[in-house]
Amino acid sequence: MLIVIAVLALLVGLMLPALSKSRQSAQITACTVNLRQLITASLMYVGDNRDVFPDPAWDPPMPVGYRGWLYVGKMSDVIKNGQGSSTGSLWSYLGGEPDLADLGVQKTYRCPAHKPPWRAASTSDNITSYLMNGAVRGFGRVKVSYRVDRFRPDSWVFWETDEWVSGWNDGSSYPDEGLSKRHGQPNRNAARYDNAGATIAVIDGGCRWVSRVLYDEELKIRPGRLWCNPGRKTGD
Repeated sequence: MLIVIAVLALLVGLMLPALSKSRQSAQITACTVNLRQLITASLMYVGDNRDVFPDPAWDPPMPVGYRGWLYVGKMSDVIKNGQGSSTGSLWSYLGGEPDLADLGVQKTYRCPAHKPPWRAASTSDNITSYLMNGAVRGFGRVKVSYRVDRFRPDSWVFWETDEWVSGWNDGSSYPDEGLSKRHGQPNRNAARYDNAGATIAVIDGGCRWVSRVLYDEELKIRPGRLWCNPGRKTGD
């Protein structure tokens, strides 16, 4: 009996790393699918709106009358009333009814590895795991997002955002607010990468896995794929 128990324990020990790796792979695949849907919805929006990219919900200020890609109005209100991302400009392009919550559509905004507790009751991580690059509206310097043809085709416009930063006050972010630490790294220690990385969406409609090392290197390039604000020579 002891031999059987020992063998079973050994088998379990061998299987756990494989199961963990398989689960991680499935989560990464889900994020890639989600971000591909979000960038596709964004480009459909572009086609219907004179080639202007969706508003990033940069707050403050979000222009009066504009639906941000993630929500409209005051974020704390749409979270409190349960409408959440159904108020955003991409919702209908993802198959949802505007302003009507739908758990099936809502899954598109959520990495399966992103679990509560959230930063606060009114922060955007309550309704999304992904944020848009604030460069699409000049990091708040202009009132309306730029036309898509103003960007380099390799510009990174969505990413899985660092869950530990304080940048969840709206629907967009500065690039240096960071990439998620969920995948490939069990803790928030910025000095440890352990093959960590996350999925990003590109303005040309593609998606790719980016290591944290590559992301941090890209942060140094201005202008570049992250610092891609068309309104400034340095992209920031």
